[in-house]
Amino acid sequence: MEPIQNSGVFYRIDSDDPGEYYLLECRNQKGWDQYLPNAGLLIYHIDKSTRKTGVDNYGKSCTALERWEGLNLVNAWPAHQCADLVEADISITNTYKNIQYYDVLLQTEKRAVWPYNDVKAFSAYTSPALTFWSGAQSHLAISNITRSGENITFTVVGSADVSALPTPANITKTVFQDAALITWEASDAEFEGKGYLRYGTKEVLVEPYEPGKYAFWIEGLTPSTAYTVRLWFKMDGIDGKVDETTKFTTASVKKHVYPYIWLDSAARTADGQFVSGSKIPLRVWNATEATEVKWFFNGSSIPRGKDGWYELKRSGELSAEVVWEDGTKDVVYKKIVVK
Repeated sequence: MEPIQNSGVFYRIDSDDPGEYYLLECRNQKGWDQYLPNAGLLIYHIDKSTRKTGVDNYGKSCTALERWEGLNLVNAWPAHQCADLVEADISITNTYKNIQYYDVLLQTEKRAVWPYNDVKAFSAYTSPALTFWSGAQSHLAISNITRSGENITFTVVGSADVSALPTPANITKTVFQDAALITWEASDAEFEGKGYLRYGTKEVLVEPYEPGKYAFWIEGLTPSTAYTVRLWFKMDGIDGKVDETTKFTTASVKKHVYPYIWLDSAARTADGQFVSGSKIPLRVWNATEATEVKWFFNGSSIPRGKDGWYELKRSGELSAEVVWEDGTKDVVYKKIVVK
């Protein structure tokens, strides 16, 4: 798409109601638009349907179409705006609470233009989502939104391609004081595409360690704090359905307790010995202020497996070298007897 002031071209995505649709246009920073904070794609959600949209200034029920044609109250009902600019990124947070109002407005306007950082797709499963007031999902989705000089390019796909993406399944979380191990699978066991994980403002790409299987350690968390993790899959720039139910609260720090190796997940026999093949997370409890922890088994350095765990296969001495902020070190030992 060229800038609309050059070509006059815009695109429209229709809904399940003839009076409701999305408009897409390319804007640059020239002419009347020279003071825009950013250039790129703008997306508008327009409703001129006969759907009821609250009340007018006299408390009388009115439709979206009436707000346009006679009342001049297009966006006067906050719960249902009839000409809504769909911002690429709507996550305005407390980051801006201590700066001037104009700067807040400028940051908000920059986030309104597509693409914004990694926000390059608009579908029924993205946030914001390409859905309609009826709750129906669009039959189309757009991906790979990219600036090309003054122009904008993107790919249009059908909803069948989006719905074909797998969803996260069999999600597990092993939570510590300052970290959590998240594992999940794709609903399609043969899927080998990339998984995506978001917590707070951070988004990470996770490669499968086996077809349809994913694992990721989230580090640097705050003890006694609630977190929400979102998981989804992406293919050809299109986001699949996001799972928003993965929530956890990190454990509290135990006062006056020395650091120790966490082994609660390992399978044991009745007499306390470890079962061959049982797995541990290689985690030291009560070491939230450590800058690094190095792991050894019988004096040799050991890594976690691709699934995020370390598998116990033989007896020996497990040790963790804990490095503190002041450069000092402590070593924690645990004798492991494997049957």
